[in-house]
Amino acid sequence: MYNLTPSQKELISSIVRLIRERKLSENFTVFRDGEGGVFVQKPREKTGFRFSNIGTQEFDALARTELLIVDVLEPRFGLLNCTLRGKAYEAVNSNFGSPDTSFVKHLTPSAKKTMELAISIAKQADAEDARLHPKVGAVLVRDDQILASAFRGELGPGDHAEFTLLQKKLAGENLSGSILFTTLEPCTARKAHKTCAEWIVERKVGCVFVGMLDPNPRIYSLGITQLRESGVVIEFFPADLRDKIRADNSAFIDAFRANPELAGEATFNFTQNDGKYTIGHGNLLFETRWSNASNRCAYDMSSRVQTPHEGDVVVLQNDKEYFAVLKIVDVKARSHGDIYDSVSIEYRINQDGSGTFRE
Repeated sequence: MYNLTPSQKELISSIVRLIRERKLSENFTVFRDGEGGVFVQKPREKTGFRFSNIGTQEFDALARTELLIVDVLEPRFGLLNCTLRGKAYEAVNSNFGSPDTSFVKHLTPSAKKTMELAISIAKQADAEDARLHPKVGAVLVRDDQILASAFRGELGPGDHAEFTLLQKKLAGENLSGSILFTTLEPCTARKAHKTCAEWIVERKVGCVFVGMLDPNPRIYSLGITQLRESGVVIEFFPADLRDKIRADNSAFIDAFRANPELAGEATFNFTQNDGKYTIGHGNLLFETRWSNASNRCAYDMSSRVQTPHEGDVVVLQNDKEYFAVLKIVDVKARSHGDIYDSVSIEYRINQDGSGTFRE
């Protein structure tokens, strides 16, 4: 039985009702405000729903039940990205009388072993170049029998695990109603062919278990949203396995938090990692911090510095008295109508200590 407080039950029941009424997506943002309540924001909108009867501690305890998956987006502002799990619907339908182990019908007794297999396979993933790439493993199951498995780059440089599985190993097979276990959220952007999310829908996969949301801000949460909107059931690996996947992909995750090179480009989600992105290394290290200001601009400590906009160039000096020049190439913000949050920058750090920069 779910040991929830009346306020916790009210929040989950209200969110389920709003989703069923199509007033809220299964992936939504939560603000823990200073007045003791929470505000559930509609995706890509400033409007939402406030619940004043549930406090921060109650909400954190609710997250630990895994009725919803919670990622911290912006600790300073109490900003969280939440995704409702399938068993939240079961809990509401049974008036919170279903057992914690129920989950959804797709979670078979061997499911966790299949997840562990996907994690093991992912360790074999091959990178096609010198850049950091995720370690991804995927396993397809139907009627509790494994149809095939694949890892990133297994049959072709840069080929995603899901593409390898669905379009190379199982091409022409009837995959209707099958269950996919993948360690990384399926992609929604691909140049050479359709995206993994599109292949999953086209091949009529019925359910996808996801191990980790893609830290790339151009994909983060969009894969599961696109699949859900296409009728695919989305579930997640349990917390202990999600931790293993993040550990195996720590370098890839960190690539969206820092770049140690003295000159380069970067794209990152400014609502995550406390808004921080680090460039350079050693005495040439610069820790930048970003937050949402207005459309097409991002800033930190706006009360003391001028807000830079998209296209602007900023010169920074660190505590070792070295200088860096940074150009804001592109800004996207869900709060202003974009489908994801990101900042793209170009930068260069002077090693000679001068503050003069030339093309």
